[in-house]
Amino acid sequence: MRKDIINIINIKIILMLLLIIFTFNFLKASPSVTHVNPLPNKHNVTSDSIISATFDVDIDSTTLNMNTIKVVGSFTGIYACKFKYNASNRTVVITPDSLFKTGEIVSITITRGVKSSSGDSLSSPFLWQFSMLNNKGSGKFLRKIDIGVNNDPSNCVTSDFDNDGNIDIAVSNWGSNNVSILLNNSNGSFVISSNIAVNINPSSLAPADFNNDGNIDLAMSYWGSNNISILINNGKGNFSYSSDVKVNSKSRSITSTDFDGDGNIDLAVANTDSNNVSILINNGSGSFSKTSDIRVNLNPISVISADFDGDGDMDIAVVNNGSNNVSILINNGSGSFSKTSDIGVNSYPMSITSADFDDDGDIDLAVANNGSNNVSILINNGSGSFSKTSDVEANSYPCSVTSTDFDGDGDMDMAVANAGSDNVSILINNGSGSFSKTSDIGVNSNPRSVTSADFDGDGDMDLVVANKNSDDVSILSNRNKEAYIKLLNNYLNFGTLNIGNSKELYIKIYNDCTDSTLRIINITNRNNTFKIDKTTLNIPPESTDSIKITFTPMSTGAYIDSIEINSNAINQPNIMVNLSGKCVILLPPSISNVSSSNCQIIISWYKSTDTSVLNYRVYFGTTNNPTKLLKETSSENDTSVVITSGLINNTTYYFRVTAINSFAESNYSGTISLLYKCNQNKILTIFKTSDKITIDGIYNEQSWQQAKTENIEQSIGKVDGLSANFKMCYDEKNIYVLVSVTDPTPNVDGITTWNSDNTCLYLAMDTLNSTSYRTGDWQIRKVASKSQNDGGIDGNSKNLNALLSDPNFKVEQVDGATYVQEWQLPISTLATNANFNGQWFRFDIQITDNDGTSNERTGQLFWNSNANDQDIKIKNHGYIYMKENILSNIKPYIFPVNDICPDSFVTLNLKDPISWAQYTWYEDDSALNITSQDNIKVKLRYDKKYTVKEEISGNVSDPLNIIWNTMPDVTNPKIYVGGGPEAYYFATDSKDSTKYKYQWYVNDSPIKGANKYYYIAGKNYGTYYLKLSQTGKECPSFSSKITINNNSGKISDNHTSINLYPNPAHNEINIKIYSEYKGKLNVQISDLIGRILFSNIIEKSDYNIIVKIPVNNYATGYYIVKLKELSSEPYIFYKK
Repeated sequence: MRKDIINIINIKIILMLLLIIFTFNFLKASPSVTHVNPLPNKHNVTSDSIISATFDVDIDSTTLNMNTIKVVGSFTGIYACKFKYNASNRTVVITPDSLFKTGEIVSITITRGVKSSSGDSLSSPFLWQFSMLNNKGSGKFLRKIDIGVNNDPSNCVTSDFDNDGNIDIAVSNWGSNNVSILLNNSNGSFVISSNIAVNINPSSLAPADFNNDGNIDLAMSYWGSNNISILINNGKGNFSYSSDVKVNSKSRSITSTDFDGDGNIDLAVANTDSNNVSILINNGSGSFSKTSDIRVNLNPISVISADFDGDGDMDIAVVNNGSNNVSILINNGSGSFSKTSDIGVNSYPMSITSADFDDDGDIDLAVANNGSNNVSILINNGSGSFSKTSDVEANSYPCSVTSTDFDGDGDMDMAVANAGSDNVSILINNGSGSFSKTSDIGVNSNPRSVTSADFDGDGDMDLVVANKNSDDVSILSNRNKEAYIKLLNNYLNFGTLNIGNSKELYIKIYNDCTDSTLRIINITNRNNTFKIDKTTLNIPPESTDSIKITFTPMSTGAYIDSIEINSNAINQPNIMVNLSGKCVILLPPSISNVSSSNCQIIISWYKSTDTSVLNYRVYFGTTNNPTKLLKETSSENDTSVVITSGLINNTTYYFRVTAINSFAESNYSGTISLLYKCNQNKILTIFKTSDKITIDGIYNEQSWQQAKTENIEQSIGKVDGLSANFKMCYDEKNIYVLVSVTDPTPNVDGITTWNSDNTCLYLAMDTLNSTSYRTGDWQIRKVASKSQNDGGIDGNSKNLNALLSDPNFKVEQVDGATYVQEWQLPISTLATNANFNGQWFRFDIQITDNDGTSNERTGQLFWNSNANDQDIKIKNHGYIYMKENILSNIKPYIFPVNDICPDSFVTLNLKDPISWAQYTWYEDDSALNITSQDNIKVKLRYDKKYTVKEEISGNVSDPLNIIWNTMPDVTNPKIYVGGGPEAYYFATDSKDSTKYKYQWYVNDSPIKGANKYYYIAGKNYGTYYLKLSQTGKECPSFSSKITINNNSGKISDNHTSINLYPNPAHNEINIKIYSEYKGKLNVQISDLIGRILFSNIIEKSDYNIIVKIPVNNYATGYYIVKLKELSSEPYIFYKK
């Protein structure tokens, strides 16, 4: 018995040992990851760092490939890699084929496809993340550019969408239901490549490669349609609508990562109204299925993923806006989650970001609190448990937060978008997870989203901000802290010079950094034809300096050279600047003639036969070989110049001419000279007075003391003892003439005023000669007697009565042996019907004497000429030059318009218009009149500016001051049109019928019954617009106009033709499509309030197809057909 017991015990021991050995071997056969490099959550990893994973058992190296180990960059997607396995230490080294991006977060998933040498799969997938080096930034930002997108941008994300190596931007536009794709042109400036129509109120975007084709796709959540959409990228930044996946109510935030460790990117969506998070698992081709809804707290509004507990899978953190806390959802490794904790934060949290803020190797959290204007810092203890350590002040209503290393010091900082103060706060980390706000950078209105990337490729992280109310995004450039060279020009073309001529150009160098001096160590070139003025430079931060290059060709031909600039710049320590220039012989023109007449000089030359000549320069002086520039002509056809001022009588002038083309100026022509004589016409310069001159003949004003005395001494007939002189000045309204006459034989009893002692003024208010008096030419005669002031004035002017009846015309005389006349001549009347330029006019004065021996005149004195024909033509008058143009300080003023509605007709009037001035009225930059008008009837537009320009002086009025009656809240309603060719659908974005009243117009006539925010035009061609009225507002507003005709709506830009028939439809609508497009086609039918009644994706493989859709169950009315892949415009049909 004892022996049997012993045998039984031995058998049990043997079985137990066998079981232990079996269990040990079984456990050892399922490999696990024991160590990775770089360590999980490591930041500032350099590009030369070794990436590796170590296992606890030997691995079958044939299972190490891109299908079993996925390397994914946050900006680039899947990286192609090589794998090298070392069996001695059971370590695989992963080498990417291309460098990771600056600041990029790299995720590596080792799936269960990795097997041990005995064929056993990995015990569980393992995923870890690290971020790439980003140490060039200063954390000081410059607002670089604002880029308009669509309505109400709410979220922005970054990735390389077109695979060109530059980081692009995608923006979800809440108000216009589309996504804007902004492609980077490689220097940090962007162009909108497309606006992709999506569902209602897109709220959040997540970029990732969902179908594993190497291109970054997009997933988006919606506030208004309770689903998420997948947009598939073709690799060029062109996206096509793939599918919609049902989630829960009012999805506000979406994030992407590999939750189940199979190497495919999954999704998590925060559903605000249903208080949960939906988990969507990817099957690898971009198709998703919802596996669970995880209950959280009130109104989850922002979601993010990271490995919080360090177990090699991705967990979730959710901001709950309604309960002021953050829920932590821990992953069991297969994509199933359990909520482990809720961490209280502050009032109305809106956004969350994750990073290792205290540099202890685990992921912490930061939450932007919209209601308390701060950011809560939640520090991780390493096992996924968090505690709030601080609240960092931001600014007004922070609603988005992102994290990266902005100042390049190795720790993770933050940027916060503040919707209430229209700026972004930069929060700098001291290295231990404590933050201080260093700056607030102004952006546009209501910033709602901020994220970071290196847009300009300079090694630091910049920012993009979505501004909801201004419909744009702001790009904020991070300034480098190390020397960073920027050339404002890296190619200099000196053009074409003549032999021996020189031209100087400058290379401008900017040091675009905040802390370091840019040291130009050496500047060299090869060709001595291009000379450099310096070989070294030291340029302080944020400063510019220049290198002067001088090109002096000594023989004809083309010259090419380059300059090498060597510096301590981190971006381009060796940079080249290319130089080029040509040398040809540009011949000067030949002067054909120089002549003088009418006190002016005319220089003429022959037009150059060289077709490259653009214009000419004329040089002059009083010595031979002049070098003073007289004038440069405006074209190659201008081959003469007229000099009318600044000439000195009896002076010899010398002239030379050169030819100009795009590259050079010719040598001088030969010199030609002319002795200038101008004896026939005197020139008097008069000054503008600020004194008030009283017309009384006493001339005691200071102005008369300063005015120059001109003798009147040209004589005809007997003038014994007769002498006279005059003075002249002016102000803004009048010309003043003071005449003094000494006459030993006064006599005013001639047969007429012409034969009595008198003074006669001759004026022509321009500088032209004429063979007879014109309406604007004047002869005014005054008998030399104070007693005859009223009846003793006559003349030979055609319009003399207009002057005599002007209340501003005055003349007074003081009698005596020397009698004095003081004249006031109103310029406004003198210059009527004359081409007065405000500065020059013709003048002469005649003194007539009757010595009493007869009833006839016996002699006359003239100022300029003693010719007898001044009373019948304008020829021998002198010239008066007004020193200051009378118009130079007179700015036109338009009387304001009050209590007016837009599009009303109003007559605009000038205050105190000048009768002889030339007025042109403008609406914005468009002239409204051809001939001068001092008033004009216009239709006032709300968005236009109205001014008037006085053409002689060039003075422009201030814009018309308009006090509008109250306007609707929408002053310029936007309208759009879709459909065609059988029916056209017009609609406006202003859809509040409780607030607005609508009236549609066609060809400026109201359409009866068209009183909704939309209108179906049918096949009625014309010009349409919308009138919008609002209760309590006095004026309506009007939209812009849209014209449709027989070419509208048929052929789109992508050579697509779409026809709907029969239209109206009864049981079925046929959609006939002619298009080069082939692929998936999403066909949707909706009613006029946006409810989708039909949606189906078909495969289009032929050029022309017909899609038949039954509509027999549809109610009578209009319906919209949308074909998103073919056209952004809607097509309309009517159901009977």
